[in-house]
Amino acid sequence: GPTPTLWLASPGPPATNTPGPTWSPTASSTPTDPPPVNPCDGLAAGGISVSGAEVSWQLVNGSSSGLTISRIVLDWPASNSELKKIRLAGSQIWNAGDNAPATYIQSGWKGNRSLASGASKDLGFEFGGAAASGYDLLVEFDNGCQINTGG
Repeated sequence: GPTPTLWLASPGPPATNTPGPTWSPTASSTPTDPPPVNPCDGLAAGGISVSGAEVSWQLVNGSSSGLTISRIVLDWPASNSELKKIRLAGSQIWNAGDNAPATYIQSGWKGNRSLASGASKDLGFEFGGAAASGYDLLVEFDNGCQINTGG
């Protein structure tokens, strides 16, 4: 009879190690909280201006809420003789006077110390005489934010 034909399996090409799909994290579909807004963003003090016996800085409130000045610390040259008054936008906000630097003010306020959202106002200090430089100013607002500048 016929002889059966044997089929022999031959090895194919050598096996290669092909990597399968890899896992990578995907963005969560759960909403995340936006980063917190810094309440001090937008607050700034413009450069110093010295005119006669007055020294001033422009305060800028670019934040989204109105603020009120709660504390002022001003170091000033002793050659100025005395700090007489402080004005905000031309209106007096303090007049207790101080004969020696540095001056720390947290009370004894007069008038309106507010700075509306989007507003800019000059903060002026009246002295017996004003040196051209040597000032260090810190202004703190009712929300705890501070501006520190010099000149």
